[in-house]
Amino acid sequence: MAVGGMSFALLFLIYYFVKRTAAEQNLDLDYSVEFHPRRTTVSATMDMDAPPDIVWKALTDMSNYRLWLPWIHRVRVTNHEVDRWVHKHSLLKYNIEVGNRFEIQPFFGAPYTSCRFITIDPEKTLAMEMRFFPFNRELVTFTLTPFKNCVEVTYTSTNSTLLNFITASMFSWQGKDVLKNLIEALPEVELEEDTAS
Repeated sequence: MAVGGMSFALLFLIYYFVKRTAAEQNLDLDYSVEFHPRRTTVSATMDMDAPPDIVWKALTDMSNYRLWLPWIHRVRVTNHEVDRWVHKHSLLKYNIEVGNRFEIQPFFGAPYTSCRFITIDPEKTLAMEMRFFPFNRELVTFTLTPFKNCVEVTYTSTNSTLLNFITASMFSWQGKDVLKNLIEALPEVELEEDTAS
């Protein structure tokens, strides 16, 4: 009886968040939520009026992750091959490479969780295994598609753990704002005007 009640509550919670996500319309942001019993995938796409190198620099600037990723309070890295102790946890000395690990603190007082870089294709794809919560693992991917004077950025998060419903819930709550937050974190860029006659 208790299992049936919990299952019903879980399905209602998922239905509520998916319905709420679908109800909120935003003309400059395309997003979707796909829920399956063993996997949840959320995705958002937005055009950014900036060249790919500027967007890529923002995506790989780990010191600013807390400004545009809503579930990161603090980022911590460990540099093993440094001479000075002050550089041991310096983001300035950290090399972003496939397989390298880093830790995030989702909110003040929470334990740090381990994350790592999965794919790094400069100015095209950045994929990270993120643990926004201790028992929850997501594959977060940013894909850049350049166009003239703008770049289309797609943010996708896939969760195949038993807690995959959390991904849909968090996306409905604040995840849709990740790309909007990223745009606000970008520096001002003057785009070239088309001077063809």
